[in-house]
Amino acid sequence: MLYPLYLSQKIPFRGGVDIEGAISIVPGGNEIYGPALNCAYTMECDLANYPRVLVGPGVTELLDHVSQMRFQ
Repeated sequence: MLYPLYLSQKIPFRGGVDIEGAISIVPGGNEIYGPALNCAYTMECDLANYPRVLVGPGVTELLDHVSQMRFQ
């Protein structure tokens, strides 16, 4: 995880993470566009007023789903 590493170097940062549909305009490129990017950008700009990383609803829904799975 980068967050503890940056904080240990006294480099605070903020951000947003979400899971949703997205598309890469250039195949194999490292830029994506779509609802996930919009949600993460909105969280970072409007809600993360101080150094922290916010988690979007797509991430929490995925974690809820995984926690209810039964592994054999």
